[in-house]
Amino acid sequence: MKNHAATDERIMYQRRKIQSRGFAYLMLALWISVIVQQILKAPFVQYAVELFLLLAGGIYNIVANYRLGIDLWNAKERKPGGILLNAVITGGVGVTVHALISKNSDIAQLVLFFVFFVAFFFLAQALLAKIARKKQEAIIQKLEEDD
Repeated sequence: MKNHAATDERIMYQRRKIQSRGFAYLMLALWISVIVQQILKAPFVQYAVELFLLLAGGIYNIVANYRLGIDLWNAKERKPGGILLNAVITGGVGVTVHALISKNSDIAQLVLFFVFFVAFFFLAQALLAKIARKKQEAIIQKLEEDD
């Protein structure tokens, strides 16, 4: 009976691994589709659905992991300064990619984009880290009660 249960767990693990890879490939394909359509100067309505699905899938993945107490960015070990540094670096990369793809050279718009991007990324990452920390504490407390 134990062997059958182990086989089922192994199969479940492999299925989840395959589905996870499939999700990653789908997200990559959506990202490439959005980038290509931006380069080809397609109207936004033509790739809006792909962009929405890309963002929704990424947000779902992040939130679902944090709700289960899985800390994707090791925020427990990092101080708020590290989170801010990560937000600034990510904002710089985001602004650079945006400027190159859209060929936007308006400094005021790029600075505004950078400030909002950094603020949003920092707040989102700090909030998700707090949620993950609380969930991890609840799991540890439950395990200690069971012992």
